[in-house]
Amino acid sequence: MDGGPRGDVKAAEAAELHLAGVHDVVGNEVEEPLEDLAGHPHGNPELLGDEVSELVLRVAHEGGILGVRGKSFHKAEVKRNGGDAEVRKKGWKEKEQEFFAKLSAEQREWVRRRVKLVFEGDIEDEVTLIPREGLIELFQQWKKVEGKKVLSLNDTGLLRTFVWQIAMKIRAREYEKINGNMRSVWYGHVEPLYVEKNLLESDVALTPGALSLLMPEVLDEILKVELPGVSEGMRRLKEIVERGARGMRGLGKREREVCRRVSKAAREQYITNTTTGVFDDFVKAGVFRFKEEFAFLDPREGWATIGENRPRVIFYTEKEGLWWLCQHLSKKYKITVIASQGEPSLLAMEYFVRRLKKKVKSVAVGALTDYDPWGFQIAESFEEKLKEGIFFGKDNVDFVKLNGTQKDLERLFTPEEIARGKRDLRLYSQYKQAQVNNWMKETDGIKGEPYGIHVDLAKRDRLKAVAEAWVESVNGGESSRRGPRRRTTR
Repeated sequence: MDGGPRGDVKAAEAAELHLAGVHDVVGNEVEEPLEDLAGHPHGNPELLGDEVSELVLRVAHEGGILGVRGKSFHKAEVKRNGGDAEVRKKGWKEKEQEFFAKLSAEQREWVRRRVKLVFEGDIEDEVTLIPREGLIELFQQWKKVEGKKVLSLNDTGLLRTFVWQIAMKIRAREYEKINGNMRSVWYGHVEPLYVEKNLLESDVALTPGALSLLMPEVLDEILKVELPGVSEGMRRLKEIVERGARGMRGLGKREREVCRRVSKAAREQYITNTTTGVFDDFVKAGVFRFKEEFAFLDPREGWATIGENRPRVIFYTEKEGLWWLCQHLSKKYKITVIASQGEPSLLAMEYFVRRLKKKVKSVAVGALTDYDPWGFQIAESFEEKLKEGIFFGKDNVDFVKLNGTQKDLERLFTPEEIARGKRDLRLYSQYKQAQVNNWMKETDGIKGEPYGIHVDLAKRDRLKAVAEAWVESVNGGESSRRGPRRRTTR
């Protein structure tokens, strides 16, 4: 490289060229943010070449291109340390204010109602630096426990602010993106916070029994008591926990330990579910996206195919065991198919709809799920998610339940097969009976009795016939048949 004044002039010219579009020569800020600088060939010394980059940055900084007339380069500093140039990027608190300003007025109001913002003085610092007592004071709610009002932690409030701050730290490159699933968030962020602050087993030293009382449906899932034929030992465990829920007095040391362990597991599941719900809320509001902000992995990759010829027509099932039927319909009719393995997560839906919207603006869906309260709910959940404003919207989804009425059931099963395969829903736990009752109002069960049946018990030829008949009935992306909404015929 040339030395002396001429070399500096050439370097200054090079600096202007390398930094064009990032910052003009009089120091005025332009739209490209500094967080992109590290990967920008104009701002990363390693990408400029060892000898050229050093002089470019020195001349640009000292000559005014990075800071002429008192103006800063997006509040960045170029520091000297043993001849190396280091760019200090914006911290997450600065990113918070910058990101918030770019939201729509409606989104800003949505965030204000749910998140404690540092730049607005709602909270002094990141939640990981606030002591336990401070978090309970900031995110408080009153719970009634054993007849007394107790000041407790509002987990949803804390997790909303925590997830927001995680996103801001990712934007400031203080945290790496998730690059995993919701369990990755639990292990990497949520569990460490709750353990360090002593909030996992008990947020305000509530008894394990009281915590169990607050989460009966979660406890129910853990104990698996909804399964018919549950063992006597499991029934005994359920009895102990229910006694503990009414109060720990009278329980022996071993029984107290049982309650403590169950309560810890229940609380962990509750916090995990709440965290997922918080992410979903941010995405539904259009504030974040699972992929862009966090790089979550697609949980259903390999279980969805976008149709080649008729992508608007979607066959949906909750059953991985019916993937063979999905493949058959995809091959024969070139339609879109997806199997969700239970209720579809909003994360999985984001990836699915992202691919689908590259080809279509509206969809017609045929859903084949179990004939029971939970299959009914799963189908409705899939429909509701598709109708979210961030996806297709309410007016662009035509939805049919292919197994939502007793008439549908008769197309899939003979009376003898129903008699052999039906499940008595009265054997399920008390916490699920409300769902059973609501489903009975919609469908009247099986001949007026609270029985259900798994759809994958049907013979393959009948499953194919029902699915094919629906596909062939769809014209121009809309089905000629409407499925049950809130009330179905018997």
